[in-house]
Amino acid sequence: MLLVDLPTEVLLQALSHLPIQDIHTFKAINRSCKDVVGENEGSIYHAAAILHGFVTESTSLQKATHNETWLNGVSNWKAFCRRHFALEARWKGQNILPKNGLKVGRSKTAGLNAHRLKIDEGEGTIIVSRAEGGLRVVSIDTDELLWELKASCRMVQRISRIHGAKEHYRDLEAIS
Repeated sequence: MLLVDLPTEVLLQALSHLPIQDIHTFKAINRSCKDVVGENEGSIYHAAAILHGFVTESTSLQKATHNETWLNGVSNWKAFCRRHFALEARWKGQNILPKNGLKVGRSKTAGLNAHRLKIDEGEGTIIVSRAEGGLRVVSIDTDELLWELKASCRMVQRISRIHGAKEHYRDLEAIS
């Protein structure tokens, strides 16, 4: 008996215990496997979101994306999981390329020499201080460089005042 010959309910139960990477491997087996995943994408990716700890079992997609600007435009569980994996990859200094599915590669904008990172999910940005000096602000969604301060990290100090929920940075040499 082939795996795809199992009743759909049994197959879905088995798939609900697999991480997303293994679901993609299962889809690559043959057309029947790809069709099973495609036809049941919502329940499979919801189970994967639970398995990976992105949501709890009782969480709806609407509740999971409510008031989360970095999840704007997410309309299904597959896209929800993709965004979470993208965020995790960016924490590791990598970038998930949106047009190429779930392939992982290096973030060209943040660079390989990141010294420290701060992710602002509300603004959809990553603030990166670089080992060779300087500060970069990068868009989480597009990996686009929004702005850059090329001064040495030792010369940049965070101003303690917060204006409109945005932190301000100032070059200390420019102050003296």
